[in-house]
Amino acid sequence: MDEAENLRQAGVRATACRVAVLKELSDREAPVAHRDLECAQSLQEFDRVTLYRALSTLEEKGLAHRILGSDGTWRYCAHDPNQTGCPGNHGHMECSVCGEMICLINQPIPNLEIPEGWAIAGKQLLAYGTCPKCSDRKERI
Repeated sequence: MDEAENLRQAGVRATACRVAVLKELSDREAPVAHRDLECAQSLQEFDRVTLYRALSTLEEKGLAHRILGSDGTWRYCAHDPNQTGCPGNHGHMECSVCGEMICLINQPIPNLEIPEGWAIAGKQLLAYGTCPKCSDRKERI
């Protein structure tokens, strides 16, 4: 199924911006910040606010999830609509040197037992350390 069909299946119009943003997220292997999407060649025709709105809609409809990095920046990933469970229900790893972030797809976040009356609005698991590129640089110095 292509991006436009995924949007229609989620009950939203497949606007040019939503299709382009979902494709850009799907083509990337790692979470991406809004500022990086603004620089993407495929998204140059859309302004900052339009991109924010598209990301918000994708997240609201379960086609993308976001993770808050240690620098306070939200990063976004496409969410496979065929995957069951909570969008983004997996851990993430962030490099404390360069800020690169990856999804740990096969490592789900554990279920939490919460007190009666509480409702979970979201959850995230962020591990941090050093990526292979930054580790290699340190060894060469």
